[in-house]
Amino acid sequence: MEIQIKKKPGFLFSLLIFCLVLYSDLLSADHFLIYSLQHTGDHYPSNPVKLSSLLSSFIEIVPEIGIPSAPQGLMVPYDKYIYSGPNAAYAYKQLENRKYEVVVLMATGSEKGARSSIYEGNGITTPLGLLNLDNYTVHKILQDYPDLFELYKGEIIENYALESQIPFIYHMLGNIKTILIEINNSDLDHLTNVANALFSSLSGKKVLYIASSNLSRGLHYHQAQTFDQYFTSIMRNASAYNLYQNIQDGNCYATDWEAVVVMQMASSMMEKSRTSMLRYYNSGEVTGDLNKVTGYLSACVYQDNITTGKPLRAGSPSLFLSGKEASCLLGAVERKLKHIFGEQVLDEDNLCDYPAFKQYYGVFISLKTDYELRGCIGELFPTKPLGEIVDEIAWAAALHDPRVNPLNRTELEGLTIEICVINKPHRINDIQEVKDISGFDGVYLKNGNKSSLLMPEEGKMNDWEPETIFERACLKAGLNSNCYKDHCTEIYILNATVISKKVE
Repeated sequence: MEIQIKKKPGFLFSLLIFCLVLYSDLLSADHFLIYSLQHTGDHYPSNPVKLSSLLSSFIEIVPEIGIPSAPQGLMVPYDKYIYSGPNAAYAYKQLENRKYEVVVLMATGSEKGARSSIYEGNGITTPLGLLNLDNYTVHKILQDYPDLFELYKGEIIENYALESQIPFIYHMLGNIKTILIEINNSDLDHLTNVANALFSSLSGKKVLYIASSNLSRGLHYHQAQTFDQYFTSIMRNASAYNLYQNIQDGNCYATDWEAVVVMQMASSMMEKSRTSMLRYYNSGEVTGDLNKVTGYLSACVYQDNITTGKPLRAGSPSLFLSGKEASCLLGAVERKLKHIFGEQVLDEDNLCDYPAFKQYYGVFISLKTDYELRGCIGELFPTKPLGEIVDEIAWAAALHDPRVNPLNRTELEGLTIEICVINKPHRINDIQEVKDISGFDGVYLKNGNKSSLLMPEEGKMNDWEPETIFERACLKAGLNSNCYKDHCTEIYILNATVISKKVE
């Protein structure tokens, strides 16, 4: 039996017109955009087979490091692949057999502005294939946070810090949904708000945050090693605010440090976050030219699911003071000191207006000149909220530290105020609960009527093994160095945020 289908010319013609109009709309729509890469064939191979082979060779030589869970954040260097590729592979190696829904790739923008730029489009062409952009989330972010983000205006990816990571991402994770961001504003409030916006917008999804950044640039080989080592020691403690402060003070540097700070903030909002330094070297070890080198560091933030007890980490989200909160707290102490010496000062922000200052955080205030400590007083177990107790401690640090003479008025100008805000101490029963020092900032130890407090700035705590830290805490309390093994000894680990400023 022959079945005949009656064709309706009018219907087919209308369907054809509809398809043509739809196709035309897609081509002309702003969101229908495929980005291209600029440095293909120059900084890395354009041939897909050669590029895939090169990336695989980098990954294959990386030893097993044993990160216990899928990384939440990565810091990855960028340069021509022959220089930075073997280092970057240490970060991307940790993605083997890991599953993610979204990658957020960030770098610092070349043009500064009030808002950061976010890329909108359908994908990015790479030699390995088309990398998908997460347009739905990008639209949501632009709609929900118009004061934080603006649409990237270009049609090609001009930022090589972003471009260099894209082939690696595709090689390890395939055509995964990706969000590209250029951080254009270095203000701490902006960085904090961007991290919070990303975390909120991607809540419930398995997200990987990647910051593309190098360390020092243009220093001599040995200078770079020393300078970069300080950066790694600060970053290891997973305190984004401490990292920000040290960069502002000129103690360390990274080319795209704004992206690194946002990555640490966003990825450290999960429970039990830790930061591990995976690989460091500088370009002098590749080229042999030691005069002006670039530092390369791979690091990852991950969730330590093995550690027992409560989260043992620095930079708990509850201790992420915004720029306004930090400025307000430091300003309150500065006004108190000026008031002590009879200066007329105007009250500014009310500390109690900020939620963080209503919490019962421990706090220590240190006053320092260029030459010596001029007072340090604090309370680890406060009986008042932070906003109420800070004035009392500032007064005590200035006038009633029994170890030093009271501060005098002539020392006020140029005096450094350092405030250490400490989360509720967490007691541990055995130091075996602490596998390394990356999860805490200090130790409080008590046995009978003797006690001691050990913080990172005392000695070289960042370079000590856990046993050494607890031994030093015992000795500081006037006890035997092995007293931490005594069941009568109470041991607490501390998470802290340190902020500082000079009196003007």
